[in-house]
Amino acid sequence: MNKRTVVLYQSKYGSTKQYAEWLGESLGAPVFSIDGFSPEKLVRYDLVIVGGWIRIGKITCADFIAENWNLLKDKQVVVYSVSATKPGEPEVLDFYKSSFPLALRERIRFFPLWGRFRSADMADKFLMLVPKTALRIKLLLAPTEGVRSRYQGITERFDHVERTALQPLIEYCKSLEVL
Repeated sequence: MNKRTVVLYQSKYGSTKQYAEWLGESLGAPVFSIDGFSPEKLVRYDLVIVGGWIRIGKITCADFIAENWNLLKDKQVVVYSVSATKPGEPEVLDFYKSSFPLALRERIRFFPLWGRFRSADMADKFLMLVPKTALRIKLLLAPTEGVRSRYQGITERFDHVERTALQPLIEYCKSLEVL
């Protein structure tokens, strides 16, 4: 790639970090955690890829992007999210819309990815108590197998982190060659 690219991520359980590392390898780009990354370094890059996970219906890296938009506004910005929700589900777009105002969404290319869930810390278990209970009720009341399978993956352990899921994002980034 001719563009100077950086991959930034915010990860708690490892899925977002894993995707970031694979992106860095595929694009020949350095990879940094948002925590400890100095935003002033953004001036060095043309393409900034930022990943975060979904927490309480918002993408965790959204605050970093909003706070540093003056440094990002003239760059190509790609955001990827990692969640328990299958990428094609309508909720994923809702998470994106609730994370970024329209003016930023018009300038960001978004790629949702599926994550993994093995266990959660006490704070996340508490935050998920009500949504998981509601999902279990829907699961019990679900009239069809299709609806049942949609909710079941959110209430049980799963691992959908796959390198191949990054292919559309990688292809998009590679298409951004300097003219």
